[in-house]
Amino acid sequence: MSPSLLLSLLLSAPPARAEAPLPAGGGEEGGVEEEAAAEEAAAEEAAAEEAVDLDARQRPLRWWRYPLALGEALAFNGALHLGTRYVFDFDWAHISWQTMTDPARRRWTFDDNVFATNAFGHPYQGAMYYSTARIHDLTYLESLPVVVLASWTWERFLETEPPSINDQITTSWSGPFVGEVLWRLSSQVLDERTTGRRRVLRELGAGLIDPIRGIDRLVTGQAWRTGAPRLRVPMHHQLALGVDLVEQAEDWRFGSRLHYELAYGDPLAHDRLTRPLDAFDVHLDVHDRSLRGGPGLSLYMDGALIGRRVDALGQPDSGFVGLYQATDFVQNRVFELGDTGLGPGGLLVHHVGGPWDLGIGGMLLFVPMGAVDSPYTQDVVGRDYVLGPGGSGQLRAGLSGAGIGQLYAEARATWIASASEPHGSERVGLTRTGFVVQLWRGAGLGGELEWHDRVSLYRDHPDFHRDFLAVMAHATLEL
Repeated sequence: MSPSLLLSLLLSAPPARAEAPLPAGGGEEGGVEEEAAAEEAAAEEAAAEEAVDLDARQRPLRWWRYPLALGEALAFNGALHLGTRYVFDFDWAHISWQTMTDPARRRWTFDDNVFATNAFGHPYQGAMYYSTARIHDLTYLESLPVVVLASWTWERFLETEPPSINDQITTSWSGPFVGEVLWRLSSQVLDERTTGRRRVLRELGAGLIDPIRGIDRLVTGQAWRTGAPRLRVPMHHQLALGVDLVEQAEDWRFGSRLHYELAYGDPLAHDRLTRPLDAFDVHLDVHDRSLRGGPGLSLYMDGALIGRRVDALGQPDSGFVGLYQATDFVQNRVFELGDTGLGPGGLLVHHVGGPWDLGIGGMLLFVPMGAVDSPYTQDVVGRDYVLGPGGSGQLRAGLSGAGIGQLYAEARATWIASASEPHGSERVGLTRTGFVVQLWRGAGLGGELEWHDRVSLYRDHPDFHRDFLAVMAHATLEL
């Protein structure tokens, strides 16, 4: 997630209301204030009734929307090929009629691209395919065939290398999830009632989040068309900036870190959640050092595809159970991870008394294709990470008090089995616990203890283990 995307998300937050100055005297002024407040509330209520849900289907489904969406996805493939061939001049982009018809290229295999390309680039590419379907009013499930076919044409015809099994799975499996997250966030930035500079900034922000949607709005003229207000979705932002003290191999070093959390929607707001990702969370960490020596990045996203509200611990409608999807991209000091999983999950919010609420959530997911860096694969298959199926799980708990602060703890673990030589598996994990104390209007101070570890187990190689411990202090801001 780029800084421009982060600014766009903050742009989507509802603006703070300016407080009108109090009149010098009493009497009728109080009645005028009450009347103005009532008029403002009535205007907001009227706008809410007219609001358009940009994430819902706007037009009836027609069969011809599929060829239109696929055509635009293939056009995106063509533009991407021109860039990789004539701008970046990658060897694998020098395709010809011979490479596209060569029988030797018809055998699917696992590729040896760099880690970031397979774990981040292909999910993002799939998200762009997904957007070409969404702009034609196809839903989450209806968009999947477009992503699969667009990915297949890329793998089969637009690279000189043999088609890649892992690329096809990752693009088709992770792309729709990432694409729906980007679509939802861009919807919250858009506001077709605005004009002038504010309209330009919102259209630009939405385009940075979802480029395919932004281009489509420019081509179709929606970027400057006046429309109804959008339906606002409750969003909670938390931004933290601080320093950390990291222990690795008996050596302590200071570092810096930026942490951002987004909670989109509320799974407990309705009896049933029937639209994928009506509620999801995003966790982003940017830190100063990774396994490869450059800046590190940890991006976790998870959300409910379907689910329902349930009673829990004697409190009605305080729990939620459903089918979840989650995607991870991590480059830190001890491991690199890229995966997308699907499986059951749930959460519980229990009021324990006074201002305090206890929240517990977790999920257990199947990962059809994941990637984890490996100390042993480079000499065997020409890449420094394993590819294969596996599973992941996470458990989170927090105790929060309105206007006071929160205590929290979280554990994540992912296991990936190698689908090719060398035979073995990788297990990586994160455990963290911390606190935040609220000081003034969403601003606060906090601390966190974080532990990352990885274990490599292979049939013909020694077991390998690496970990690091980090102690952090940070300032936080909640919106």
